[in-house]
Amino acid sequence: VMPNRKIILFFAALPILFTAQASKAQTTDTLSLSLTAARQIAIERSAALAANLYRLHAAEADTIGAHLYPNPELSVNAGSFGLLQKPVDNSLATTSYRLDQTIPIAGQMSNHILAARESTEAARRTYDNQVFQTKATVKDSYIDAAYAQINIGLARQNYDLFAKLVEGSKAQLHAGAISEEELTKLELTELTYRQALSDAEQSLMDAMNSLKQTMGFDTSVPIKVQYDFQSSGYLMPKDSLERVALEQRADLSASEHTVKAAEHQSDLSHSNAWPAPSVGIELDRDGPDFQNLLGAGIGISIPIFNRNQDDIYRSESNERAAEYDYEAARIGVRGDF
Repeated sequence: VMPNRKIILFFAALPILFTAQASKAQTTDTLSLSLTAARQIAIERSAALAANLYRLHAAEADTIGAHLYPNPELSVNAGSFGLLQKPVDNSLATTSYRLDQTIPIAGQMSNHILAARESTEAARRTYDNQVFQTKATVKDSYIDAAYAQINIGLARQNYDLFAKLVEGSKAQLHAGAISEEELTKLELTELTYRQALSDAEQSLMDAMNSLKQTMGFDTSVPIKVQYDFQSSGYLMPKDSLERVALEQRADLSASEHTVKAAEHQSDLSHSNAWPAPSVGIELDRDGPDFQNLLGAGIGISIPIFNRNQDDIYRSESNERAAEYDYEAARIGVRGDF
């Protein structure tokens, strides 16, 4: 009988063991995140940041292309071969080999390099600003979640204390120490504390979901945050903060490099109004002796109709727009204070 009883007790204890293991697994699966870890996760998992990083690489490719010279052009011509004649008559045959090279002039290549360099730097500053904004968004969501955790603790504590007060008042009612009207007032007040607890729980859920969204997590992933609200940072005066912001804000720096890129692009458009000459050398061989004859030439388009007027107008307009964007960015920095 005793062995059977042990078996029965063992199987009866299995649900308790499984429940304990499940509870332990749920506790283990909760991800405890520091602010630094949350920021790093958001940067690594952000699809928008990844896309903008590749846009930065594309801008860097423009800088590479700006340093490249135009490719030379090789042409080979042959004619007047009497292949259909019998016998074959090559007395009038000619062959020519020509190599032409376009030569950038009037600052065409240097302005292209400067414009591409400033555009790349503007793209880099824009990416840095997006990283900063991502970190700031994560910090705001993290602090909101940490504050909501503290708030829900206080709301639960207040509700528990008032619920105990109501329970004690019910005993006082039976003892005749208070009236039913006074107990009803306490119970109505208890509902207020219960609603405050419910609101705090909803706020915590919203804050956690917002934080998960910034990190690219599914809302079902359980996380826990902890933040020290004791500030130990140095409080700078407003004038110093504004000066530092004007010097170090990545978005303002991106606007400044965009203005410089637009200026160089405008210079490039004026440079491209000058036609780039093409210099070539030629080797001719004429029949019937096919002696080698050397020659050289230069080709240039005559700017009668197209003097790059459209690109000049476009680049000058973009330059003015970039200047106004930069001024708007500076006003925005001052407005932040």
